[in-house]
Amino acid sequence: MLDLPRIRKGLVAAFPQRHRRKADDAVAVVADKVGSYMIGNFAISAIAGVATFVALTALQVPFAVPLAVFVALTDLLPMIGATLGAVVCIVAALATTDLWPNTIVVALFFVVYQQLENYLIAPRVLRNAVQMSALAVLLAALIGGTLLGLIGALMAIPIAAAIKTITVPALRTRRQDSLTTTLETPGPGS
Repeated sequence: MLDLPRIRKGLVAAFPQRHRRKADDAVAVVADKVGSYMIGNFAISAIAGVATFVALTALQVPFAVPLAVFVALTDLLPMIGATLGAVVCIVAALATTDLWPNTIVVALFFVVYQQLENYLIAPRVLRNAVQMSALAVLLAALIGGTLLGLIGALMAIPIAAAIKTITVPALRTRRQDSLTTTLETPGPGS
C-alpha cells in the first residue's frame, strides 16, 4: 500500500504519452475498486467475528473473545480462512465443553453461518462496496477461484468491478455515437 503511488506512476508511464491520461484514469479506478473491495472484506470479517462471539458466548464456550477475533482475522483469507477459523473454534469447544449440545451446535453454527456469508452477506456487502450486482460478485468470485485458486478468488471481484467501471462509459459513448449517426443519416426517399 505504501508503494501504490510509485507503482501507479510506473504503470501509467508504460503507456504512450497520448494515452497516459486515460491510463491514469483507469489505474485510479482500479485502485479505488481494490480499496473498496478490501473495506468490504473487513466489514464481512467483522460480521463473522461478532456472530462468532455471540454464538460462542451463548453456548458458554470459554475464550469467546480471542476465538471471535481469530475467526475475524482468518475470514480475511479467501477460500480457506473461514474453514480454518471454524475448525479452531470447534476444537476449542470440544476441548472445553460437552460434545452434546455445545460442540455439535458450534459446528452447526459455522455450517449455517458460512452458507449465509457466502450467498447472502458477502455478495450484498461487496455489491455495495464495488457497485456490482450480487450475482456478478458471486460469479466473479467463483470464476476467479476456479481459474486461479486463492489469488484468483482474492482479485476477481475488484478486477471485475474495474472492468465494469472502465467499459460501461465506453460502451455508453459508442451507443450514443451510433444513435446520433443513425438519426443524422437521411433515410431512403428523403
